[in-house]
Amino acid sequence: HRYFGLGDFTEDGPNAAVVGIAWGIEIESVTATDKWTVVIKLKEPKLDVLGKMLNNYFFVHAPEQIEQYGDAKDWRNLVGTGPWRLTDFVEGSSATWEKNPNYWGYDEKFPENRLPYIDELKSLLLPDMSARLAGLRTGKIDMMSNVGDAYIQAIDDVESLQRTNPEIEVWPVYGPPAGNSYFNQSLPLTADVNVRKALQMSVDRETINKTYFKGYGDPSPYGLVGQFTPEYSWPYEEWPDEVKHEYEYNPEEAEALLDAAGYPRGADGVRFKIKLGWFDRYEKTYPEIVMGYFEAIGVESELKVMNTAEWGGILKEDTAEWHLLSGMYGGFGGPAFMRNIGRRDENKAKDPRMDALYNAALETLDIEELKSISRQADEYWVRNHWGLNKSNVPRFFVSQPWVEGYFGEGGMGLGERNTFQARLWIDQELKAARGN
Repeated sequence: HRYFGLGDFTEDGPNAAVVGIAWGIEIESVTATDKWTVVIKLKEPKLDVLGKMLNNYFFVHAPEQIEQYGDAKDWRNLVGTGPWRLTDFVEGSSATWEKNPNYWGYDEKFPENRLPYIDELKSLLLPDMSARLAGLRTGKIDMMSNVGDAYIQAIDDVESLQRTNPEIEVWPVYGPPAGNSYFNQSLPLTADVNVRKALQMSVDRETINKTYFKGYGDPSPYGLVGQFTPEYSWPYEEWPDEVKHEYEYNPEEAEALLDAAGYPRGADGVRFKIKLGWFDRYEKTYPEIVMGYFEAIGVESELKVMNTAEWGGILKEDTAEWHLLSGMYGGFGGPAFMRNIGRRDENKAKDPRMDALYNAALETLDIEELKSISRQADEYWVRNHWGLNKSNVPRFFVSQPWVEGYFGEGGMGLGERNTFQARLWIDQELKAARGN
């Protein structure tokens, strides 16, 4: 009831509701039918409940905690049943947990072993990658992974680490491409599909993959939905040859498209100027490489790297001055991806066809129909070049050789990004033998 603002719980009441946890799905009632069952009844059937509400993070708080303090904002008041107890939190610096001796869980691999193994877990906030790498090299950091998005993105950083510390385990993990870009369709220049096609054809993903990404990436083109979920995407083998051609590197044809669109080179060789907005959580050298390809066809570009507040502010604007804005698309299909069909934050598109597909996705209660809608949306995206493709490059999780029980996991299911840490332990003898 507190999560959904039902009963006595309101947004600003003495026991505040958690606003937004239901992703806009209207809840009629929540009832505990027995000790182990909770029945959530919607006001109307919605298939996207599978991808929205159930894909969210739900934390069960002790009723007496909420009754006494009104909310769970102060970490000192938290009561839980997890493997650790939060003992210290330094804003902008670190969080420290100690082992919960009464934790109920056992190791799936070794059922006789009660979890967690480690006595203390400390998470450091180090936004600067050079500081993280220094911590790894000196043995002061045991691991970096999906938790806190602390993984390594730049392959140069990975190779540098492997040269100085070959003993460190490196785990390449593939997923939805991060750091590709959306075309802002609220601006006349990038509202022109021929401009979008030209910029698409100006970037040589194959060469970038072989050189900058050292062959780790997959330069194959994709649309709104990744090709690794074929039931929900428009399969590449079904793309007509002319569409495949538009995703191939062809700077001569790109220039011809811009000429025909009314953007010839000026006396200084420049056709026009565009701006790129880049989220600072993504690897920052890649957009500079892309800008070099744009320059080769007479397009000057300006890059602005933005922090979370700046990037999030642009997403909320109806219009923005950035012609390309970094983001993430080409991910998994399914009900969890339905909301992305209707997202307009990054590309600012007001498109009747995509709106209709999104509304149809919201209304359907049939999974097969949803797959069809998703494939149609994906095809529409691909044909109209709503995004600038980037190779699908792995994130790199790393761990010291003395971290036992880790095999590159990014999580253990929805809302379980850090659960695997309870199953790890430190080989103290090996760590000491290596001078740490």
